[in-house]
Amino acid sequence: HVEEGEGIRAAARRELREETGLDVPELVLRGVVHEAGLLGHSYVVFVFTGRTRRREVTSSEGLTLRWHPISELSSLPLVHDVAALLPRALGGGDPFFVTERYDGGDRPLSLHFDDALDDGPDDDGSS
Repeated sequence: HVEEGEGIRAAARRELREETGLDVPELVLRGVVHEAGLLGHSYVVFVFTGRTRRREVTSSEGLTLRWHPISELSSLPLVHDVAALLPRALGGGDPFFVTERYDGGDRPLSLHFDDALDDGPDDDGSS
């Protein structure tokens, strides 16, 4: 979450520090995800990447945190969209934009990457 008066990148850095003990000063925005209808609400999630030399992570919530090779991620119990988002987050190029639609609860209905400049009416002038 973002505290009042806090910037998006500063909030991501703070949350990372609070949840893992890692202080990563240079975070790079890699994507923006709009979760529409998740638990009856809409959320915007900002995806950042960063580098650290430190490998020790700690959890303030009593969770066990571990580093995993990317090749093992498909065998881990992760939320449904990580497999689709992670390659884009770790790739190069411009940040990605995604809309995820939910059923009003927590069941995902669709995930759509906005790969084109689609911020206006259709080419024929209709909306």
